[in-house]
Order: sequence, then C-alpha cells, then structure tokens
Amino acid sequence: MQAWLGNAGMRATTEQPGRVVLGCSDGEGEPDFEDLVVEILTNA
Repeated sequence: MQAWLGNAGMRATTEQPGRVVLGCSDGEGEPDFEDLVVEILTNA
C-alpha cells in the first residue's frame, strides 16, 4: 500500500459542447494524464 501518490491527478477538458474528457494520472513517475481516459457525453 502506498501512502503518497505524488503525481496523481485529474485533468478535465471540454472538447466541445456536451463532451468532456477526463485524463487521469495514476501518480507513478512523471505525471501522465493518459494513464486512464474517460469521455463523458451529454445531450447538451
């Protein structure tokens, strides 16, 4: 178990109306917001 995840984080980007992309860094090594990518679509 790790108590410190130094470079963990999330970046939210609005690509276009109704589309948000979340890029997540797992905290290992240098920040890499491509570790996990989630796309959220709405009917906006």
